[in-house]
Amino acid sequence: MTIKSGCCFSASFRLAGIAIDRPPEADRIRFLHDNGSSDFVRWWSHLISVERIAGGKTRYTDRVEIEAGPATLLISLFVRFFFWHRQHRLLRLARGGFSYSAG
Repeated sequence: MTIKSGCCFSASFRLAGIAIDRPPEADRIRFLHDNGSSDFVRWWSHLISVERIAGGKTRYTDRVEIEAGPATLLISLFVRFFFWHRQHRLLRLARGGFSYSAG
């Protein structure tokens, strides 16, 4: 684990082939980044950005890059569905005030 201090907090650790870090803010956009590898995926890079937008709303964005050799197309279809499903679940949670019992 690596921890840096200063005006911002930053931590990085590696667990089961995954590294997670928090890149510095840019134009009031916050980021979280993870990357790693597995038996099926040679490497991936996943960047989450969270940004306040007009009307008191928040924009949440996932950007995913993967390399899985000949299986890249198949795995990318699964990844696309996974993040589509996750985004819809997050939206439903946000609309329900983050109450898991709201549906």
